[in-house]
Amino acid sequence: MSGKSKRKRTVVLSRHGRYPFQRGIITAELMRRGLSMAEAFALSGVVRARVADRREVGAEELEAILLELAPRGRASAPASAEALARWLEEAERPVILMIGGATGTGKSTLSAELAYRLGITRVSSTDAIRETLRTVLSREVLPGLHDHSFRGMLQGGEVLSNPRERVLAGFHQQAAQVAVGVRAVIRRALYEDEHLLIEGTHLIPPFSQYLPPGEAAGLAGVVLSIPEERLHRERFEERGRRAARRRSRTYLEAFQAVRWIHDELTRLADETNELVITDRRLEEGLADVIGYLGEALPVSPGRPRAAERPALRAASEPTLFVILDGAPDEPNPALGGRSPLQAARTPSLRMLAGSGAQGLIPTAPGAGRAAGT
Repeated sequence: MSGKSKRKRTVVLSRHGRYPFQRGIITAELMRRGLSMAEAFALSGVVRARVADRREVGAEELEAILLELAPRGRASAPASAEALARWLEEAERPVILMIGGATGTGKSTLSAELAYRLGITRVSSTDAIRETLRTVLSREVLPGLHDHSFRGMLQGGEVLSNPRERVLAGFHQQAAQVAVGVRAVIRRALYEDEHLLIEGTHLIPPFSQYLPPGEAAGLAGVVLSIPEERLHRERFEERGRRAARRRSRTYLEAFQAVRWIHDELTRLADETNELVITDRRLEEGLADVIGYLGEALPVSPGRPRAAERPALRAASEPTLFVILDGAPDEPNPALGGRSPLQAARTPSLRMLAGSGAQGLIPTAPGAGRAAGT
């Protein structure tokens, strides 16, 4: 289980309840106001710095800070579902989309609608993957795999007296077991050159950990959240009224455990700079996710195909050119055969990559010559 964050988190007070301040939520809100992903991420850091020393901050005060930094009504041109679908149809490499979040945050509904609008025919869920693993691995072999994600039994003889730690330890253990199947599904999609959308509670940020080392496939994902606990509980109650078969009572009886997992996933998203989406209405959530994907993936509506693109012209703005000489290093057995770069957490590099361009350049004019000679 990953350890608790050492930084004391500021709590936001809203009319619906209390919830931890999350940079991913602020980034999503700023993008909704027309800022690019890079701009929104940078400004969310400014907002966090302003409230870092506060134990509590009111939602109205937080809104005032956002209005000061990014007034509403700023012109924006988010990617449309049609433009994104066209880009996916023409993309040279498969794209893996991930929708994470705790039980009851709307992952299944949003994922089904997103896949339909983007023309993605291959959709999987971690619940389905877990069910498949259960048919191969019996309860006697992996008992924790055969229970709910919020009641995963901790194996290995370790006993934790703290209920929250016990729930999260079991959840992380079950998520690690399901990750084996998630990676297998991704490998199959890459082998068949198919786009894939995966949704589920077991997707742990950062999502890059699920891609095979060295794979050049596109990857983007978000974590869905309902920050206010009361509204999250009401979602289960509403689900129970509409469809008894979803066994909402089970989730309501274990709601505290569900909530611990919810907060753990949003904490990890915050630490790894994954975007957190909080919209409660389907259309708003879809618009946010599509807008984010339009920036996280190299989508440009109306962009000519590679053969038709004009020659590059000199940049009209200052450009930061970064050469990562020697960064890949060599595979290391202690890191499971991965290189130090593959094993490292690289949120800053990922943000730079998402807002810029990457490529390879020859460092010497002829084969066999070392750079600098």
